[in-house]
Amino acid sequence: PSSRSRSNNNAPTTTTGDRQQHSYYETIDGVRYKREILELCRNAMKEGNHRISKTFAETELWPKIADGDIITDTERKTLVFAIEHFHFTPPAKTLLTEKIKTWENNRHHHNK
Repeated sequence: PSSRSRSNNNAPTTTTGDRQQHSYYETIDGVRYKREILELCRNAMKEGNHRISKTFAETELWPKIADGDIITDTERKTLVFAIEHFHFTPPAKTLLTEKIKTWENNRHHHNK
């Protein structure tokens, strides 16, 4: 049986799965994201003048996304969601956008 909550209204629905405190994923509007990345962004927003810096993106966020030089589809979707929903400084946004494009290009070349 699914543990996803259902909502009767049009508001965004966030579910955490069976174990709210220890869930690896967070589901928002029916899409699964990596909780650790979203929490990093939320905490950075609280501590960094309500925006995420390039330094934080490079030293804290990107290593969690590209752990082991592997980026899963969920991690990629989470990064795209984060860039769209959290306030990144322009240099931070540029850095992450370039890193994900570089990773995708490298992956494409390796799959040929």
